[in-house]
Amino acid sequence: MTTARLRPARTLSPAALVLSAALIGLAPASLAGPPAATATPVAAVGAASAPTRAATTLDDRALKLSKGKKGAKDWAKVKSSKAYAKTLSRGLRKKATATTKVAATNGGTVTFQAGPGRGTAKIVVGGKAVATVKTSNKKTKATTVAFTGAGVVEITVAKARKGVYLDRVDLAGGTTTVPPTTQPTTQGPINTGPLSMVSTSAGGLGSLSNEGISAAAMSPNGLYVAFWARADDLVPGVSDGRFHLYLKTLATGAIRVLDATQAGVLSTDSQPEANRTIAWRPDSSEVLFSSWDPNLTAAPANKIQAPYLYSKSVVDGSIGWLAAGVTSFASWSGTNATQIAFVTSATSTYCSIIPGCTGASGPAAVLITITNGSDSYQGISTTASGSLRPADEIAFSPDGTRVAFSSTATDLVPGDTNAANDVFVKTLGTAQVQRISTDAGGGQANAESSYPEWSPDSTRVAFSSRATNLAPGDINGGEWDVFAKNVASGAVTPVSVDVNGAFQITGGNYSGSLRPKWSPDGTRVAFGSTSYSLIACQCDTNNGSDVYVKNLVTGRLQLVDATAAGQLANSDTSIFHARGQGGAWAPDGHALMFLSQATNLAPAGVDRNAFARDVFVKGGL
Repeated sequence: MTTARLRPARTLSPAALVLSAALIGLAPASLAGPPAATATPVAAVGAASAPTRAATTLDDRALKLSKGKKGAKDWAKVKSSKAYAKTLSRGLRKKATATTKVAATNGGTVTFQAGPGRGTAKIVVGGKAVATVKTSNKKTKATTVAFTGAGVVEITVAKARKGVYLDRVDLAGGTTTVPPTTQPTTQGPINTGPLSMVSTSAGGLGSLSNEGISAAAMSPNGLYVAFWARADDLVPGVSDGRFHLYLKTLATGAIRVLDATQAGVLSTDSQPEANRTIAWRPDSSEVLFSSWDPNLTAAPANKIQAPYLYSKSVVDGSIGWLAAGVTSFASWSGTNATQIAFVTSATSTYCSIIPGCTGASGPAAVLITITNGSDSYQGISTTASGSLRPADEIAFSPDGTRVAFSSTATDLVPGDTNAANDVFVKTLGTAQVQRISTDAGGGQANAESSYPEWSPDSTRVAFSSRATNLAPGDINGGEWDVFAKNVASGAVTPVSVDVNGAFQITGGNYSGSLRPKWSPDGTRVAFGSTSYSLIACQCDTNNGSDVYVKNLVTGRLQLVDATAAGQLANSDTSIFHARGQGGAWAPDGHALMFLSQATNLAPAGVDRNAFARDVFVKGGL
């Protein structure tokens, strides 16, 4: 059986990512890609901070030559040792220094490559020498050094013969982090934190295109925002009138296109904005996206059924083909980089390779586990008898054990007689399916529910529902509301309510609250709403949809789509098009990404597309 493989590290394997021989024998496709166009930056909003592993990885494109002979090239990536020594060794001999652009806050490890000549490298943390390491006299060798202390990490060639060079520096471990540039603030009902427009060129100008952004997602480490746009003026040379997937570096403003071949040839996908997947790998090294172009990898053109699911490395530009018939949703496991859940319309094809599958209907949810041996597939939206059923809006739990999804199927669980779209959770280890869009006692909803989103601790699922019987006091006539469900206990918490816990009564242009997004600490939920009376000041006067953040501990509610001066957006704003598990929040919880058609959120002359949708990041949360 032909296999699909992912390297368990942060980049894609040079081997092909293919489906199964059962999918009409697809051949492997090379994933060797060119260097990324821009350096890995310092975050402009909050950055990741983890107790066991940092999310910051730097390579030679993100280093600066702070010392050494003038004329040496600026850490250009060269494949062979000989070529590297020829171009760089003069500048990287004695006293040449590689300085990382992030700092260690509480120790960690630093990994670098040095050689092939014999020499000595000194590791300096916060200006203090912590270790001295000898380099090889025969070949380039990777060395990992553990250290304590805080500060900028430097690797210095203290003694060297000709041919010694530093190739790569990875900073990880401990509580390595990039200090956030925005801090939480105590504010009134309208948040007046800093606001920046993201969907701009490297020069800081928005597009003139009136198409708007179709989907966007912030990377888990807070360094990037990926978004789909049909724009001919964001990146030089990209002017074909098609939708492309752009990657914006928040710290530097650099922007590049991701939906391209490993040689840099742009996608020829000419489909409209519908069904645009974006999902980040948890370590922020790769992006899942869907495209109708079958030629982004070297695999044969008989790829079954469009759109196709690809994975693109933002580190080295490598790209791999993953699956066929993938619609608008895909989700990466939070703990296992070899597991990806997706919704596919090629249900019959996948049913033929899923053990125990007895039938298929509608776009269904499927899990692929990619190994170096043979891939395995598991149905997610399956009945007890093994039949694949329609599904949408899937979300992997952060702990990697369960997948939430919505479905119109009535035979996934016993007693489903409400003839409405419901939210379900599949436990991968037991194959158990649980309906969670129910009241605290398990009673089924009297209307549709959708848009599941896991809490960071994997204990609760937030979702939107038009049901009026999930919690007491829901008297708004069946409009959309946001709820949080404790999966174990069944407890239901209304989210899109005012500070007193009151649901909003239908009136004016109120049509509901949608698309919840949990904050990284699990205490707050962001959502979009057309309510004009959620905040106590009664100052939501723009008669459009807005983005709110609800504190589930204090009950406090803030409207966030406003300028630093408190001016409300003059057109609709939402996080409806923010894709992926947690794809709207910065990892420190102090900034939130949203999409808006407003023309008054950016400085004069920046937003140039007359009420088309753009991407913004709001700080001070």
